[in-house]
Amino acid sequence: MFNLPITIQIRLWGGFLNRIITSSIFPFIVLYISDVFTIKFTGYFMMLIVIISFISDFISGYIIDIFSRKKTLLFSAYTESLTFFFLGVSYFFEKYIVFILLYILYTIVSSVRRLSLKVLVQDAVTKENKKKTYVLDYWLVNLSLSIGLILGGVFYNLDSLILFFLAAISTLILSVIYSIYIVDNRNLNMQFKERHVNIYNAYKNVFFNKVYIKLVIGISLIYLAELFIGSYKTINLKQNFEDIKINEMVINGVTVLIIIQLINTFGAIFFTLWLPQYLSKKINNMIQLKLGMLCYVIGYSLLIYSNDIIFIIMFAIIATVGEVLYAPIYNSEIIEHIPYSERGVYNSISSLGLTFSDLLAKSSIVLSTYFTVKEVSIALLFLLSVGAILLIKNIFKSEKKEVKEC
Repeated sequence: MFNLPITIQIRLWGGFLNRIITSSIFPFIVLYISDVFTIKFTGYFMMLIVIISFISDFISGYIIDIFSRKKTLLFSAYTESLTFFFLGVSYFFEKYIVFILLYILYTIVSSVRRLSLKVLVQDAVTKENKKKTYVLDYWLVNLSLSIGLILGGVFYNLDSLILFFLAAISTLILSVIYSIYIVDNRNLNMQFKERHVNIYNAYKNVFFNKVYIKLVIGISLIYLAELFIGSYKTINLKQNFEDIKINEMVINGVTVLIIIQLINTFGAIFFTLWLPQYLSKKINNMIQLKLGMLCYVIGYSLLIYSNDIIFIIMFAIIATVGEVLYAPIYNSEIIEHIPYSERGVYNSISSLGLTFSDLLAKSSIVLSTYFTVKEVSIALLFLLSVGAILLIKNIFKSEKKEVKEC
């Protein structure tokens, strides 16, 4: 799994370290702002961050296609390192307004850096190594999130200031590595620049690609399941789960939520190491995708409905297996639907779809006051099924059909 060209390895492991930094700092920042200001202010501020991230993703995709992808990555990565440093300084001197403004700046530059790195990975993969690349990427994503949460918890209890300076140093080192090893072979000719001088025209091309838009809608619906766990299911467990006492230990709704997250994270790490490789020798990608979608849709739909800990654990494992089977295939095949010269705007539309899913999942908390758990589970089953059908029907669309449409 690790036998990949050095250029791909650097980009994947760079993203791995970036995600560790992000997942270790973000929860602390929310807690810090809520301590300094009010819970209400924190809620509104986080909503503002989502909106800023939405706009930033939209503009970043356009910038990445117009300018050198390597230069865009380096500018955002070095700026991100400086932002972490000054976040630490403002935290130390208790300059709260400066801290908030710097966090907004971090949201913008991290969006550019994240999209740049994603596109550069897509530029480097080939048909021969794309599946192996995205199996490794998926494994690293889950591993980085678990490490980040652990580090964030440790340093939050010890000294939160260390987090910012470690993030600044780590990001600076990554930026230097990117400067040395990453190569951007794309030729930015004047014809391309003229074709994309208008941001409206750049994104119009994406929306005319019906197959890609169907895939974006499909994956956005699929991601609803995981986002529902962090929003609707959290409230549901807190209100409806009956505490279980084992000697002196009490398992409550919050404990069950942590168990679900641990199963998803460490289950993904464990199964990714062998399951996709084993099945690839037995079945083709289409069958693996269908099997993964079936496990994912059924697993998460029943997980949302169930409040029995045994069934919750069982359905969480089934859903995790489904995710392990479908995610690497989707990530490797989606590249075939993205024109080389327009990967920035295409990936930005994908990010916008996921942001919309996040907002929809958060709205489920309000909907929970009007609908029963059974009704919400049925609605989620329907949405996940639609998403799965869109992915299965469109992810392997042949190039012949695209040529015919043109």
